[in-house]
Amino acid sequence: MGDNSYGELGDNSLISRYSPEQVGVNVAAIAAGNDFSLFIKTDGSLWALGANDFGQLGDGTTTERLLPVMIVSSNVVAIAAVKTPAAGNGRRPPPLPARG
Repeated sequence: MGDNSYGELGDNSLISRYSPEQVGVNVAAIAAGNDFSLFIKTDGSLWALGANDFGQLGDGTTTERLLPVMIVSSNVVAIAAVKTPAAGNGRRPPPLPARG
């Protein structure tokens, strides 16, 4: 449930939800970043959905995903997604530190 502006809920829509809905089955772990979500299934596969304008889903594209897409088929044991500090609309990656 929550904001679904970029399909991060994985229900094939852009409609925000105010109550829980099942999207995946046999989910062992979840993580959420800025406008995208990740989950590991009990078979060790990694799935991603939502905004992908910087390739953050790891599927080799910059295509926004309204439904979960498999990223790795097996042997994934842990995930983490980082929320970057708000910059503009909050979807831009943080600037790289200056080298000196």
